[in-house]
Amino acid sequence: GADGRPNGAVAFPGTAGYYLLASDAGLPSGLGSRSFGMWVKFHSGTTMAPIGIGAAGAHHRWYNWSGGFVSENGGDAISIAGLHDGQWYHIVEVCANSASDGVKRKLYINGRVQVTSTVLNSLTLAGASGYKLGADHTAALPFTGVIDAPFIFAGVLTGDQVRALYNKSSQQLAPNPKDSTEHVEAMSATDILAQFSRLEAPDLFSDIPAMEHW
Repeated sequence: GADGRPNGAVAFPGTAGYYLLASDAGLPSGLGSRSFGMWVKFHSGTTMAPIGIGAAGAHHRWYNWSGGFVSENGGDAISIAGLHDGQWYHIVEVCANSASDGVKRKLYINGRVQVTSTVLNSLTLAGASGYKLGADHTAALPFTGVIDAPFIFAGVLTGDQVRALYNKSSQQLAPNPKDSTEHVEAMSATDILAQFSRLEAPDLFSDIPAMEHW
């Protein structure tokens, strides 16, 4: 989730050479269906890329600049107003060449479609260093900000699935429904978050009639 829960977000200084990379072998290529996204916080309006995949000219990358946020797939670019306000954004792009409605790329911001394209260009994988976080596919446009929970899925996420990802990963701890000294930290319709470290053993289950109710 955002701000590093539970495993820690990664901060990038906007310096050339400071990025994460991995092989893009096995990732969807050509016109294959794919969905990818992350939590991202831009710390500057300068031109910078949080992600780049593939070979030059047949790549897919995102980048932010003072006039907007851009998804560039080969020669096709779609954009929305800039996101460089220092806030967390959950960004997901879904690519489906055979989409029944003809919309082949959908860009979701915080669980909602913000911009689309009827163009999906072929993606050529670049090999050992073809997948980059914190720079574009050429290792340029060093990123200034924070990235958390990036993913790539070899399939088409539905709108409901994208919204579920956003809703689940953006949940904040709810206010304690009891007193701040009590052990119940948060409650939702389906979950209880409790901290038992401050309780004596006899107190744990003394007033619970049956364990199967948990």
